[in-house]
Amino acid sequence: MHMAAIGKYLTLAARLLLLAAIVAGARVARADERPADCVVDPQWRVDSVSLPNDPARTSYVELGDIIAVTSKNLPALRGCAKPRNPVVLYLEGMPVTGMVEYPPSDPASRQALFTLKITSDNRAVWNRLLGSPTPGQTNEVSVSLGLADGFALLTDASIKLRPLPPIWFAVWAVLFVVGLGVFFRFAWKSNMLRGGTPAGGRAFSLSRSQAAWWFFLVLAAYLLIGLTTGDYTTSLNQTALVLLGIAAAASVGSAAVDASNDTPTVRTGQNTEKARILAIDENARTAADKDKLAKLNGESQGWLRDVLSDSEGMDFHRFQMLVWSFVLGIIFVSRVYQELAMPVFDATLLGLMGLSAGTYVGLKIPETTK
Repeated sequence: MHMAAIGKYLTLAARLLLLAAIVAGARVARADERPADCVVDPQWRVDSVSLPNDPARTSYVELGDIIAVTSKNLPALRGCAKPRNPVVLYLEGMPVTGMVEYPPSDPASRQALFTLKITSDNRAVWNRLLGSPTPGQTNEVSVSLGLADGFALLTDASIKLRPLPPIWFAVWAVLFVVGLGVFFRFAWKSNMLRGGTPAGGRAFSLSRSQAAWWFFLVLAAYLLIGLTTGDYTTSLNQTALVLLGIAAAASVGSAAVDASNDTPTVRTGQNTEKARILAIDENARTAADKDKLAKLNGESQGWLRDVLSDSEGMDFHRFQMLVWSFVLGIIFVSRVYQELAMPVFDATLLGLMGLSAGTYVGLKIPETTK
């Protein structure tokens, strides 16, 4: 009898919970419905836009600012909104998804406040608006309002959007240039980009040069994206990491090959070849003999000649690796500048880079034994 009573109470509780869920769902559905007579008039328009916290500033607007958009039709537009289709900001006719009124305003007010910020929902719009930035330059951007899944109201209002803050850009640019200058000084004076066989050689290394190339390109891209969008945490992507990884792997593989080839047998062969060339009268030596002797002595013949040649002269696999690194680097930089996002190279392009690096390392194995 006791169990039967418990069962009845449980059944009643379940029914009450089901009824409560149905009522709550009905309320949400009613709240999400637009009034039947609510139609956004294509003639509604935005009257003006201003900076409420700094009304005297008219020369530029940047991320983080709060703008006030005024329209006499705004209360009616709010009346047509619903939770899943709110009033949003439109810039250059594009809805800035996820950017709703904040701080909130009185529903009857003719003014809507928006804090300009980048989110995962509207990043593509901001990248388009802020792309190809120039320090100190402003871009005229039209400002309007509308429903998220609707259209922008008519407008003559606009803001002067400034992509790059000049002071911070100047600070980071100076630091980057100074760092680059220090790097080149050490690269020229020290063994930072040099190495190989014979052990202690001063010839420039292709793999180390490639690693430095991608490091500085990714660093510059990271700083530009961060300065323009404020995103210093999510701008690096898988493509950038793979490119850095390929360059690092080529550098490590090249160093390992050089170390494995630094053996008494190899050194004996190199000394024998040097003796053969030195036995030839200096005026009778060919250009190939002179180049080979310089390589065997570990002498540098200039950066370009060093990275493109081994002891036997110019090599196509080195040229191929250098050209692909340069071409993809230029594409990488141009895409970052135009879109403010690190590009995504497909697996074929990344595979091509990996193949070039692998070929370079593989063909280094017999280089120093010749």
